Amino acid sequence: MPLYIQATELATYAPMVTIDSAEQAGLCQMATNIAIGYLGWEITQKDFTETVQVNPRNECKLSYPNVTALKSAKGKYPLSPFFSMGLISPFGQPQWEVLDVSLDYLNASTGILWLPGGIYGSAFEEATITYTAGHEDIPELVKQACGLIVAAMWQKKDYAGVSDMGDFDSKVAYFQQGIISPEAKMMLNNYRIVGIA
Repeated sequence: MPLYIQATELATYAPMVTIDSAEQAGLCQMATNIAIGYLGWEITQKDFTETVQVNPRNECKLSYPNVTALKSAKGKYPLSPFFSMGLISPFGQPQWEVLDVSLDYLNASTGILWLPGGIYGSAFEEATITYTAGHEDIPELVKQACGLIVAAMWQKKDYAGVSDMGDFDSKVAYFQQGIISPEAKMMLNNYRIVGIA
């Protein structure tokens, strides 16, 4: 897994962080892991295979954005009404049908893929799709957010887990909002996956 921010990039994305290079690499690794946890996926390009439900218009929603290639697809018809009545269908159990799909059938902004009709002309019930999704290069907003996460970790390292400190005559309270600031969340929300089981 590549780092979303490199130690050599900290001068650009987190200029206030002044620590040695060994600690910088560790902070970059932690910022990458925190970003992946918040995003819900690794945004670098890789192959995904998922089985999805198909609507009556023969459309299905792919879970991961920035699809660059559709490798394979197959659809399965719903069970025959004969099966729901406890009878045996003359056509047998529904089989998977290999589909010829291309990126032309994909709405990139919504992630909805239209599937061509099958041999019976009816809609599929479910489809299994293998595709490549993700970013070849780490997006600028993700690098900026990781820079903010590194800066937050660097600033809070002396007071990790401390909500207040004091002595006999004074007390200082630290209000911890978390390592991911609202600004970093705004940047990462452009690439976040929500609701995938």
